Amino acid sequence: PVGLRGEVGRVKVALLAIDIEVFAGVPDAEDRLCALIPPDRQAKVRRLAGSDARRRALAGELMVRNAACARTGESGRDLVFEHNPFGKPRLRGIDDLHFNLSHSGRWVVCALSDRPVGIDIERVRHVDLDIARRLFAREEFRELMNRAEPDRTAYFFELWTLKEAYLKAVGKGIWGNLRRAIVRESGNKVGILYDGCEVDFDFRRDRFEGGYALAVCARGGSFGEFMFIRNIEALTANLAPV
Repeated sequence: PVGLRGEVGRVKVALLAIDIEVFAGVPDAEDRLCALIPPDRQAKVRRLAGSDARRRALAGELMVRNAACARTGESGRDLVFEHNPFGKPRLRGIDDLHFNLSHSGRWVVCALSDRPVGIDIERVRHVDLDIARRLFAREEFRELMNRAEPDRTAYFFELWTLKEAYLKAVGKGIWGNLRRAIVRESGNKVGILYDGCEVDFDFRRDRFEGGYALAVCARGGSFGEFMFIRNIEALTANLAPV
């Protein structure tokens, strides 16, 4: 169940992940899974170019619907997605279930709780570090460039995912806000200053197989271990065709 309290005063954050390679070899997987979401959502998925993009979209939506049905007892067909002005999704009429999704390459990840959460995953790849000069705070760019050259790219994505996870948790867009959210580290602990003030959120950093950086952010969060969804049946256990 999502949202159960763990240690006193802290909220359990459920973490889910799926490798879209589980779709491979499943006959008519996209058609079968599209049948589990409403027609307007089906149309949105089918408009995406490329099978990987469609699979990522389906995996993310079905992870949330499946978990929400288990948590609330609602029928999957009754769940309606809404979005705030910056695109952060929520489920209409369900105020005690917060979720956030992210995807990159082969992975789709989801964080769920009864308080605001944010998650971001990025494949570590070549990037022009001038992006950091333009979008990060000066001290972050200085710390990045002080790193040994082989470590800079990985550290860039570590900073990026922490910032984006926080901004997604609070429902803000990233553009114009990345520089305002400054990552602060003390030993193994990490936090963020936003406009100079320490934010009341907890963070978790992780690495995924295949060279991916990931960060999760939650208010008062006690992070669970990732539950890896290994097959289509687990992804859709609580859902019936719409």
